[in-house]
Amino acid sequence: MAPRERDLWSLIDEDARSGQDYAKWSGHILDDSALDLYRRWWSLCEVSLYAADLHAEHTNTPETEIAWNGLREHLATH
Repeated sequence: MAPRERDLWSLIDEDARSGQDYAKWSGHILDDSALDLYRRWWSLCEVSLYAADLHAEHTNTPETEIAWNGLREHLATH
């Protein structure tokens, strides 16, 4: 039911040929703008979740280290 680009952007990021293969096998051309939208949406969602975790009162745990590193990674890519 969702736009195909929502689920395919991460596969294409891992292997660009997967988008070409999908188009060939399905007959549907993927919209590059939609792929970029969902890629950015994912990153924005990750940043907001990490920021919420770190903004709340917390202690230094393996989970907060993951949140801190994930936040830094996502902010560095955009």
